[in-house]
Amino acid sequence: MSEENAGSEELVVSWSGIYTTLVVSVAQGLIFYLFFVWQRGRDRKKEKNSYDLYEPRQYSREHRSPAPFQKNWWKEAWDISDEETLRCVGLDSFMFLRFLRLGARISLVGSLFAIILIPVYATSENTGKATEQFNSLSLAKVEADGDRLWSPLTLWVVFTAFILREFWKEWVAYAIHRYEFLARGDEEMPKEYRYAIRVERIPYKYRSNAALREYFERLFPGKVKQVTVYFKFEALQKLVDQRQATIEAAERAIAFTMAKPDEPRPTLKLGGSRLCCNLDIADAIGHYEWKIKTLNQEIDSIRRTLVGPVDMDDDGFPDEDIAEADDANAAKRTKKNEKETNKDSDDGEASEVKSATSRDEEGDEPSLDDPLMLARTCSTAFVTFTSLRAKQAAVQCELTGNTTSMLVYPAADHSGILWNNVTVSQPVQKVLKFQAALLWTAGLILWAVVVSSVVAISNLNSILELIGLNTLDEDTIWYGLLAGFIPVFALDVLVYIVYLGIVTVAKYFIRYKSLPEVDSYAINWHMLFQFANLFYVMIGGSLLNQVNSLNEAGGDITETVRVLADAMSGSAIFFINMILYETFGSFGLELSMLPTYGVNLIMGIAVRPEALRTQRMIDEAHKAPSVGWGEQMPPVVFVFLVTIVYMPIVPVIEFFAFLFFVVSYLLWKHQFLHVYAQQFEGGGDATWICLFKFLMASLYIGQVVFIICMALKEAGIQVYLAAIPLVATMIVHTLLYIKIIRPLRYLSLEVAADVDILDGELTT
Repeated sequence: MSEENAGSEELVVSWSGIYTTLVVSVAQGLIFYLFFVWQRGRDRKKEKNSYDLYEPRQYSREHRSPAPFQKNWWKEAWDISDEETLRCVGLDSFMFLRFLRLGARISLVGSLFAIILIPVYATSENTGKATEQFNSLSLAKVEADGDRLWSPLTLWVVFTAFILREFWKEWVAYAIHRYEFLARGDEEMPKEYRYAIRVERIPYKYRSNAALREYFERLFPGKVKQVTVYFKFEALQKLVDQRQATIEAAERAIAFTMAKPDEPRPTLKLGGSRLCCNLDIADAIGHYEWKIKTLNQEIDSIRRTLVGPVDMDDDGFPDEDIAEADDANAAKRTKKNEKETNKDSDDGEASEVKSATSRDEEGDEPSLDDPLMLARTCSTAFVTFTSLRAKQAAVQCELTGNTTSMLVYPAADHSGILWNNVTVSQPVQKVLKFQAALLWTAGLILWAVVVSSVVAISNLNSILELIGLNTLDEDTIWYGLLAGFIPVFALDVLVYIVYLGIVTVAKYFIRYKSLPEVDSYAINWHMLFQFANLFYVMIGGSLLNQVNSLNEAGGDITETVRVLADAMSGSAIFFINMILYETFGSFGLELSMLPTYGVNLIMGIAVRPEALRTQRMIDEAHKAPSVGWGEQMPPVVFVFLVTIVYMPIVPVIEFFAFLFFVVSYLLWKHQFLHVYAQQFEGGGDATWICLFKFLMASLYIGQVVFIICMALKEAGIQVYLAAIPLVATMIVHTLLYIKIIRPLRYLSLEVAADVDILDGELTT
């Protein structure tokens, strides 16, 4: 088949989808933005400025927030310095903002290169319908083995060098802030947690406060401030949760009575099923008070069995920190072994997965009738030191010489600890994590079907032509909506559902012990699904765009390669539509806080007037929301990935990416300063350390795709020269790891000693 005949059957990649998506996204964003301006004006005109929707940080973080904005929200956000931004928002949010600025700089350089490449591509001599309209501005227009292939190669080398330079500069800047965080933490974090570690896989003989304290005192004499070994006693936890629910129900009943003193007091039907007649009617407040007292007695009874007599607080409630009570019997039993060497094998580890009452390494078999031993099967504890040197030594040194016993990790911010998951053993978590990994791996494979279905909608004419039906007019707004906006919106919703599933698995199936661990897990798997989107759309979109040309190519390898090379550029239409939707539609939705407004409106209708709300409900309503990094970061990294990969292939995409990063930076800087307050601070673990591996992966993928494109274009020496940036990337990545990344894992003992001297150690 001749090249001319093949080209006559190829499908033209039209601009109509981009036009329609742009119009719909801008209209959506404009509606949301106008709501933001209107509602913000109403809040400002109230007698007392309302901070509920757009300034919730004024309630909880006023000391770390700028004054409420008055006129131009974007200009006020822009004018705030980096130093003040870091002080206000913390290192996690600050590094996310720096990443957005990094993306803006890289896409700006890409846009400058696009100004050079677009005329080069547009005036090339390759022919065929696959090089018309949108593809006339892409690498598809360049003839195979032509001299013009030197242009994208040269600019790609410079582009790669610029990206590597920017990566290095960002790590140098981050290192300064990271070391300060490791040394002194965030100002909202209690000082004790900066000196604390989490210990996992504790052998049975050390599973008491006294025994574990003695162990660490032997390693760090006089430096142990507090030891907390956690119980695993589900019956007690169930009663505590039931008491908390009863307390909140009593608060609601009291609030109703105080708000409406003339109304009858709330009542409850007791004595059986709600469907039964002749049920006893009881005063709700009196019943709740009786139930709380009964639950207190039951809780006290169980705790007394575990740890002896329980002290009551001033309000008549027992102290709930049951983990801090020492067990004298356990301490005596450990005393017998004080001369033994630390031979902490992990023989009981596998059986911990099967049973909570496995044999410990002393040979003792915990009795099923002994509630104390059942409660002490938890292998997790927190240890607080008096000096930062001791903490860093414990984290960085090998304590036992056994990699399956007494594993030590820096303690997370207390606000980010999932206390209900603390007692889950690490071996159990590993098994569950492996099972979940199998689930998500299968999901990534099956995800191809989902993405292919969405891509099929955006390539509707290709499908219609394949099955012998008349194609639709691509210049109509309806076709543009169907092929442009709807597939992007559908994929965005489906990916969000996947994200919710990932978080649910992390919290309730694997049961990670802290929100930083949940965020890291969500980021990794959500990011993998986003990366899969690139390949599934790129490959699937290319095949669907030119399915008829591929059929006519038959078994001709050369012709098939030519068609794929020209068609790869056409899949960029989908990515441009996605960037437009995120730039305008998602921007307006986020700035307007419309979902939060809707929830508040429903709550206001359901619970009105405000006097009916308990103080707990009022405090919760004033609490500033927190950003889930696992939700927000992967879509932004996906745009970064597309920016890198498509710069030499479809350079026009750089203009859209630059607009996205600039708008996103202004939006999120404003939101971090005025709306969001992170529940915990990770010091950039999620927003730079975890993020960076995906930025490097984006660059590596871009290198490989560019080499493949050069090969598909039958380039000669350009294919081999295209490998030079790949080698340079590997070298710089290695140097970064050796010189900056690896030393930043922990705080050096020298710096820890300086902090102890300057700030003083904790008192015991």
